[in-house]
Amino acid sequence: METIIYAWHFLVRLKSYTIINLIGLSLSLACCIILLRYINSELSVDSNCVDRNSVY
Repeated sequence: METIIYAWHFLVRLKSYTIINLIGLSLSLACCIILLRYINSELSVDSNCVDRNSVY
């Protein structure tokens, strides 16, 4: 419990550091979501094709 309180006091004391970390975390999470959605759409392009093994 002391570690959580210490971390909370550290984050409150250094607001600019906290804001920079939160912005970095949100940007990296958004990039990962965009990348995963792109990969999913690329892998499911030919899922509706009738005979996709013979299409070149």
